[in-house]
Amino acid sequence: DLILPPGVGLRFDQGNQMLMQVHVFNPTDGPLRGRASIQAVLLPEEEVKIDADILSAQLVTLVIPPGGTTRAPGRCTFDRPQTILTVSPHMHQTGTWFKIDSNLGGLNVPIWDQAWDFGDQPLARFDPPLVVVGGDTVHTECVYDNPSPDFPITYGESSTQEMCFDFFFYYPSLYDGPLPCGSAL
Repeated sequence: DLILPPGVGLRFDQGNQMLMQVHVFNPTDGPLRGRASIQAVLLPEEEVKIDADILSAQLVTLVIPPGGTTRAPGRCTFDRPQTILTVSPHMHQTGTWFKIDSNLGGLNVPIWDQAWDFGDQPLARFDPPLVVVGGDTVHTECVYDNPSPDFPITYGESSTQEMCFDFFFYYPSLYDGPLPCGSAL
C-alpha cells in the first residue's frame, strides 16, 4: 500500500487521467479471471501542501541478444533535493536479477539487490524515506537470460518482450522541470 505523508498528495487536474497498466501473462490453455483495482482518497485542495509524483526511470533501447546472459545498466542523476517514498522495480519473464543502488553524498547506499520473480511485482517502502540531493545518483542493473538461440528480445509492453523500469513515488513533484532520468536510465 502507498500511503502518502500528511500534506503530500498526487495532483490530478481536471481533464487528466490516471493510467494503470497490468501485464498479465496466461501460460495455460484456458481463460484467466482476475481483477485489478486502485483506491484513491480525495483530499480537499487546501490539505495538500506538497505535490508528489511518480518517476519512471526506464531503459527503452533494450535489446537482449539470443542465448546467454545480458546485463542492462542505467543511471539517474538528481539535480535537486527529493524525498523518495517507494521503489517498484519492473521486468518481465526473462529477467533474472534486479539491482538498484545509489550514491548519496558520496556514500554507496544499496536499494534493491535480488533475484527477479516475474510473478511478484514488488512495491517497497523506504522507512525512513530516502532523501536525495542535487548530484546524487541512482544506478540500476537489469539482468536477463534469453533462452532463444535464434531470436533477440526487445523492449515492449508484452510479457514476451522485456522492460527495465524503476518506479519511484517521490516529492516534491518535478512536473515543472526536467525529470532526472527522462525516458531512459
